[in-house]
Amino acid sequence: MIMNYYKFGSGPEPMVILPGLSIRPVLLNAEAVETAYSIFKNEFTVYLFDRREDVIEGYDIYDMANDTAAMMRELGIERAYVYGVSQGGMIAQIIAVKYPELVSKLCICSSASYTDNASGALSSWKQYAGEKDRKALNESFAKTIYSEQFYSLYSDFIAASAEEITEQELERFEIYSSASDRFDIRSELGSVTQPVFIIGSRADKIISAHVMLETAEYLRSDTDIFLYSGYSHAVYDEAPDIKERVISFFRR
Repeated sequence: MIMNYYKFGSGPEPMVILPGLSIRPVLLNAEAVETAYSIFKNEFTVYLFDRREDVIEGYDIYDMANDTAAMMRELGIERAYVYGVSQGGMIAQIIAVKYPELVSKLCICSSASYTDNASGALSSWKQYAGEKDRKALNESFAKTIYSEQFYSLYSDFIAASAEEITEQELERFEIYSSASDRFDIRSELGSVTQPVFIIGSRADKIISAHVMLETAEYLRSDTDIFLYSGYSHAVYDEAPDIKERVISFFRR
């Protein structure tokens, strides 16, 4: 198994970040992630996990969770504060259910117990990836997950980045994006005993707000949920106070 990770911070508590679906490996931007999560560095030792590289068709989110849990054990990580974003939040939920000893607290953002693919974008992304249409995939992906204002601000950079996408990355992305179709953990969430915080956006184009609210109902009665207005799926990148909300939950 080839699964890369990036470690930063020197705090006494372990924190695991499980990123969402991305076209290119998230560790290509590991230093930018470290900068964005700098407020965690004194209180936590942070592990940013990427997806497994050597995957085959049929590899699903349950496989991702099993591999991530195995990697956590290999690194000696137990009772971690886990922050899962989008598809990473789905992975995090499975770990909380199947490997509860690895999770102290769970925060998921722009994620839920299943995806209703609100805009139908996932189907388009799989098609573009299968056709090796880098430009269409990159543009559709960015326009769907970001707000119009954010996309307009960074549209030139986003367009230029399409040229860097490799054929291998397209093949992996097609497998990763197909995995969400088979994810549904609603019947198992009742076994989660850890405190959970759900963060999202009311205007999410991938996972509808009502699905996030429904997920909270399957969890403990004291599960916290906060939904922003004015952002899209990538509220985790856009909302200026979101890291403070996460660390405040972990500190409680």
